[in-house]
Amino acid sequence: MEKTKFQPTYLIASGQTKKTEVQYGIKLWDDRDPRQAGREGIPACYIFRKSRPCRIKLGNLIIQKKGNDFFLISKGTKVAQALVNYYGKSHADIAIQTYESHRRRGFATILFGWLSDWLTDNGYIHESTCMVDNHASLKMHLKLGFEIAGHIRWSRKEHHENKK
Repeated sequence: MEKTKFQPTYLIASGQTKKTEVQYGIKLWDDRDPRQAGREGIPACYIFRKSRPCRIKLGNLIIQKKGNDFFLISKGTKVAQALVNYYGKSHADIAIQTYESHRRRGFATILFGWLSDWLTDNGYIHESTCMVDNHASLKMHLKLGFEIAGHIRWSRKEHHENKK
């Protein structure tokens, strides 16, 4: 896998973890960060990095783009939606959902894989995260050729501060 300068995952880089840290009195960090080397903590999320192209075939499905939102359309109906979050000059993250009445049919996998390749083709490094207990998302990432590159970890704030 290609080495790149460390860029924290989108959840850390965007500051989206701050509310959770305050609410629960914890500290969250990306364990790939060289400044956090050796720091102990409980894994909260997997961080994935693509190891190969996903090579998704859309068949009769259609992708519709509106701003940073991408929709997967089947037979004229929106079945899944993805939001691309861009951070830094070269990184992107995808938040995805399948509409309830269309779940368990592979639509999230198709949209996520297609969009991941689209990001790569447009010069972005696509990293992704999912909670460690989200087994469906873990399975989808591995199926699409992602590797676990690290974790977002947590510890009680006072424990984190004592380790500095």
